[in-house]
Amino acid sequence: MRNGQRLIYLDALRVLATFAVIALHVSAADWFGAPADSFAWQALNLYDSAARFCVPLFVMISGRLFLDPAKPIAGRDLAGKYIFRIGVAYIFWSACYSLINTARLLRDTEAAVDAAALKSAVGAFVRGNYHLWFLYMIAGLYLIVPFLRQIAADKGLTRYFLILSSLFSLVWPFILLFPLPAKDALITARTHLSLFFVMGYVVYFVGGYYFGAFPPSARARKVIYLAGLAGAAFTVVANSRFALLTDGAVRDHFYGYLLPTTAATALAVFLFFQTRFAAASGRAEAAGARVGAGVSGARPSARGLEARILLVSRYSFGMYLAHDLFLIALSEAGLSPLAFNPLLSVPLISAAIFAGSFLVSWLIGKIPVLSRYII
Repeated sequence: MRNGQRLIYLDALRVLATFAVIALHVSAADWFGAPADSFAWQALNLYDSAARFCVPLFVMISGRLFLDPAKPIAGRDLAGKYIFRIGVAYIFWSACYSLINTARLLRDTEAAVDAAALKSAVGAFVRGNYHLWFLYMIAGLYLIVPFLRQIAADKGLTRYFLILSSLFSLVWPFILLFPLPAKDALITARTHLSLFFVMGYVVYFVGGYYFGAFPPSARARKVIYLAGLAGAAFTVVANSRFALLTDGAVRDHFYGYLLPTTAATALAVFLFFQTRFAAASGRAEAAGARVGAGVSGARPSARGLEARILLVSRYSFGMYLAHDLFLIALSEAGLSPLAFNPLLSVPLISAAIFAGSFLVSWLIGKIPVLSRYII
């Protein structure tokens, strides 16, 4: 479905991914706070596992937009517009979180503000709050967009790139999670091949463009949907089964974003929204034609829903950046998902943080200069 030249399904996916990343962080906040064999931990694991598609979706959305040959992007715009904006946003939000977290640490340890505290604050600023890693990663992808656009211009070359990237970014690391006789040799071989250009989140960036521009057939989509469900189920079960090993340490190996199970779920969600919104668009256009022809009972296009999706999507970047403020506030208030049944607490707390983050982002959006650079 398009709004002018805008692909509405990408905005809907952005809204979903924003909520999912909040739900993931809400459920992960007390992931170590309950025994892995308890009902509470299993509930947190369920939500944490189910939301793992969030980051891959964000990257796929960006890839669909930035690699589209129909959308010219000059190199100077990449540096002067997109990467510069990410840099400013990082400086602002990392400074906020660094000050907040340093103040909390000094309060809890009853330490004085001295050279060591200042050094710690600067280090925290450079590293960034835990969720700001995404800005580093996406900026890195933007830097290689000119090269990736050359690849994306050729469908066959794009497919070849995806095969290589899927093998070295998703499949190979997944295999290495298991005890294998030749594990050390596989690790060495992957390292020595040095195929860094096709490794990492670039697989989602290129994949978002490819599957957005060349949707698979209906039969292939059904297979991908089944694979996506299987991937999500595997993540839940594998983390539940292998969370505790004999040494008692909690493991989270199967939560990774760069795993074929997570990728299958993300792709299934991506294609489901793409197909559903295209179908909804077709029904709406047909209904509009019937109304124009005088057929009673036809429904007009659901423009109200589109408007709400576009509104939240517009502020989703700011919501991602600001949502940890609410998690910090909850922690300060002594509230957590374990306060009551996590099956209910996680979605309820996530919805509240989602709404609060939207409000913060919306308010910042009313400030002319800040609205351009930090949300």
